[in-house]
Amino acid sequence: MNESIKTTNTRIDNIETKLTTNTDTITQLNYKVLNLETKSRDRNLLIYGLEERGKNIFEQVSDFLFQYLDIDSSVTCIVNAVRLGQPRYGNNLRKRAVLVTFRDNSEVHTCMRNAYKLAGSTYAIDRDYPHEIQQARKKLWPEYKRLKRENRSAKLFFPAAVCVGEKVIYNEFPGWDNLVNGRVVNNTTHNLHLLLRLYDRPAYLSQ
Repeated sequence: MNESIKTTNTRIDNIETKLTTNTDTITQLNYKVLNLETKSRDRNLLIYGLEERGKNIFEQVSDFLFQYLDIDSSVTCIVNAVRLGQPRYGNNLRKRAVLVTFRDNSEVHTCMRNAYKLAGSTYAIDRDYPHEIQQARKKLWPEYKRLKRENRSAKLFFPAAVCVGEKVIYNEFPGWDNLVNGRVVNNTTHNLHLLLRLYDRPAYLSQ
């Protein structure tokens, strides 16, 4: 009887181990797909608040970069610019987001470095993250803003983690660096700075 129970327990343990392994594998594949998609979008920038009527969209983007981000459009190569979503007319006209693609991701970095200049305006910019990461960061945004008011050292890290000082307060993608890059990190910003430095995305969305 005892041997039968022992054998059953061993089988249950083995099944649980396999389930855990399979779950980790699925999570790892999901994280890696998101990571690759993020890299494929690293030349994209989202601009919120541009008027629907008026100038050609390329002219609007160029003027916005110059007037609000102090970026000379003559030295910036805009490959494409398109509004997202369906237009609405009449009194319900809404300002659709504009997806801008630059020639090089360094131009996106420059825009993000200057995004603090948008504080207090009706405009906002953000990187073009995959939907899952966008939603995770949107979920954390109220808490990030609250912590930022309470503690200026609060930061938002890629893909979606809020840190205060040396402590990670919220993390919507636990185990990201371990599963994506095969490196184990503990719950401190020191490790996030070291291991996620290529993907560090402070929150510059001024909304």
